[in-house]
Amino acid sequence: MSFAEQERALFDLIFDHPLREQFCDIGLNALISYQLSDEEREDFSTIRPEALALDAQIRINLILSRFCRELPLSFGMVSSLKNGKAMLQALVDTQTMTSSAEERVPIFATRLREKLVSYPFPSIPEHQLAMAITEAELSMASTAKQLKAAVLKGFVPKSNLEIPEDCLDKPAKIADYVSVSVIPQSYSHLKTVLCPYALDELWKHLSHNPLSASQRREALQNQEPRLLIARAHIHRMSQCAPEVKHHTVELSDGFAALLHHLDGNNSINEVLEQFQQAGAPEQMIQGVRNGFLQLWKSEMLTLV
Repeated sequence: MSFAEQERALFDLIFDHPLREQFCDIGLNALISYQLSDEEREDFSTIRPEALALDAQIRINLILSRFCRELPLSFGMVSSLKNGKAMLQALVDTQTMTSSAEERVPIFATRLREKLVSYPFPSIPEHQLAMAITEAELSMASTAKQLKAAVLKGFVPKSNLEIPEDCLDKPAKIADYVSVSVIPQSYSHLKTVLCPYALDELWKHLSHNPLSASQRREALQNQEPRLLIARAHIHRMSQCAPEVKHHTVELSDGFAALLHHLDGNNSINEVLEQFQQAGAPEQMIQGVRNGFLQLWKSEMLTLV
């Protein structure tokens, strides 16, 4: 008996929408490509099409509810698009679900970004801002995946609450599991507009009451770009399914150019010195120094 092949067929019936529709139309003949004996294929004859469709809908919504907690801005924004709910549901398919558990959200977010690239937004600026939001959350999902994978291989995260005395004098770089993105508005503002419900309940509400186009425009119309630096950290340790959340810091978007200099070859004081030689006023230099110190306090930077 090929239980593994039966399991694969059942998995595909849930997450492969065309196969499920074919099964509902022509029954067992839809499974002809699977390596099943007549007896093994006959086991599927007891599946009622309406029950299969309901089972698939429930499972997909449960998965989207979890994905939504990690990609709340993207989900809120996409819900306001025409056929946005269907777009999200269609991405919970065999391509996404056959990947490992820690890879599913980044794969889903990558595929969502690809969908949005060709989506006909009302204007080019709105399209660009929407893509920036999706890119930011994809970056955060990627660092979460990397941290989960490291923990599952035995890595034990350690928090360094003390700032090194020589943190300004020695070569520094962005720490591991940290993403840097430019977003069109403050992260907290975007969450307020695009995520009007608690994260645990967000998909439940968005799936029945999607955001309107006017709410989306409200989130994207006033451009006040911010640099979002997000560090993935373990919220709840587990040897099989660690839960990851992000600590975030927001700075002026102009700070992005300064971070590029922290590549492990330069110290912060060297960057500040170059800034001073370029004629920057002392007040601005002090503000930049404080920004770097804020990143140190938030464990966003590390010495080489």
